[in-house]
Amino acid sequence: MSANSASRLATTKQAFHNIVHQLFQKTQEPVRPRNYRGATFQRSEKYVLLHEEEQHLADHIAVLTQAKGGPHSVSAATIEECHDRHPPSLTIRIASNQTPSLKTVNGLRRFLDIVEEIAREETNQNEEEHRSKLLTQIFKLNNGRLRARIVSSSKGHGKVRQSLCDRAEKLRSMLLMQEMDDDNSPWQTSLCNRLANLIQDVEKLEPGSQCGQMDNLNTIVLAAHEVSTTGDSPSLEHQFYIKGMDLDIAHRSTVLQIDKISRYLDIRNDLMYYCQKQRCRDLFRNIHLEVCTAPETQRVHSEIQLIFFYEQYPACLPPRCIGSSKSSCFLCDLFIRKHGMYHISHSHGRLYVNWTIPEGDWMDEERISRFDGILRDMSQEMVQIKETFVKPIGYEGNGAESRVHLLTLPPNRVATSSDVREREAHTEQGNGSGVAVIQKSRSELPQDTRIPLTDHLHQAHDTNSNITADSNAIERALDQSRN
Repeated sequence: MSANSASRLATTKQAFHNIVHQLFQKTQEPVRPRNYRGATFQRSEKYVLLHEEEQHLADHIAVLTQAKGGPHSVSAATIEECHDRHPPSLTIRIASNQTPSLKTVNGLRRFLDIVEEIAREETNQNEEEHRSKLLTQIFKLNNGRLRARIVSSSKGHGKVRQSLCDRAEKLRSMLLMQEMDDDNSPWQTSLCNRLANLIQDVEKLEPGSQCGQMDNLNTIVLAAHEVSTTGDSPSLEHQFYIKGMDLDIAHRSTVLQIDKISRYLDIRNDLMYYCQKQRCRDLFRNIHLEVCTAPETQRVHSEIQLIFFYEQYPACLPPRCIGSSKSSCFLCDLFIRKHGMYHISHSHGRLYVNWTIPEGDWMDEERISRFDGILRDMSQEMVQIKETFVKPIGYEGNGAESRVHLLTLPPNRVATSSDVREREAHTEQGNGSGVAVIQKSRSELPQDTRIPLTDHLHQAHDTNSNITADSNAIERALDQSRN
């Protein structure tokens, strides 16, 4: 890296951060949330996993990596197919806003060990044992985060978050008061009964008790999954959507919380399913886990850490997707779109002023020039937004920072696979997107490390697409921000 190029990038970064602060003063939510799931991607014969499958599984791994709440633990993951190795393998690479703890890494490694073990089985003789072991390890890894979604807790400033029991009871009471026609009445009755079962199971979980905790968590997750899949629906949120019921903020939050608890069973089911598929099994028999070390002096988001890792250490067959435990922020989304090599599931559209990209002596002139151009393009887009932004009247804000995503596959992939234990699939009615939604499984719910962990140190709906702005005004804003 030459002194001139480094100085140029530093100047651009300073101008970029100045514009970020200017935009933040006007709004902390520059754009609406943007959903990228359901887009059409060209099939590549180089990869075993479909693009949609890679994204879905990477999101699952990222969720498992965020073993506790808080912004420092927000995590991202990539899945790299390594066909040049013998035998073929997967490299799962994780990053968090703050480097994942050894406890989390070891717990995830044990989870992947079980996945490998399942993939290596030639028969389904130990199916139920594997299901139980995998779900138990999920509970061990995400115990604190799962319990936090269930029990009441302090939110700070004297506020207390209601327990899932209280919130589910309010949702059930609201449902019972709704007048339903003959077509929807059976759904209403079934959902209310399943909510009652969930409430009853949650009441048995004592906030401070560790005795029988795994069994209790297992029961609650199963009950939540029954609620989420009422009427063969893929999620509780989807049920209210297709019924045309517009919930208030409190009930929407409860629905999302139930789906997030249910998701832990889906993670188990999906990993079980893919590691046993004929075309995927060889890859899942050998899984490497690698961890990015977050910079201590800079706020480099986990998605950006992964991108810069692959910039420094290019892969023969790079991952296409970055999975996230929460929706990506406005600047991560913007950077990823300008960078052009990776995809994410969702962006919540919020702006964080401390966001930045890492620095390193490893950057050559070509990379410096490219990152300089990306930051300038991002700055121009932020200037456009700042000059034209008007908060919509009555808009309640961008809502939750994390979503529960459904796996969508191209229709021609659903009925043609000859893989063992292929799932049923059905076309989601009314989505108009030409995609198929994989039916969620209804099924319910050791520790040696065979593959060493490699620790790579590392320094490491949007409405603005049609906005135009005078290029001279943009350049003036960039020049002013540098001064």
